[in-house]
Amino acid sequence: MKNLGHGTNNVAEWSGLIWATVWAKDNGILKCTILGDSKLVICQALRQWKINKPELAALAEQYWIVAQGMEIELRHVRREFNLAGIFLEHGTL
Repeated sequence: MKNLGHGTNNVAEWSGLIWATVWAKDNGILKCTILGDSKLVICQALRQWKINKPELAALAEQYWIVAQGMEIELRHVRREFNLAGIFLEHGTL
């Protein structure tokens, strides 16, 4: 994975959602469930919460464009249940 530089945790969470959506679409997966431990990003992506920061609004637009034609269920999980996130952070479960 390439180094994306510096950014906020919210930018990282949005980038992860976009990456997962692009990966699914590129692999022919048009119906899926994506779990995320950022309630902010999940609720913003579902258009339940307002997006105040322009950089996050731009990422949201990018996600909505990529997600067109897909049936995606977004689900929030608490951090301690996000095994992929734990593995990425610590290198082990």
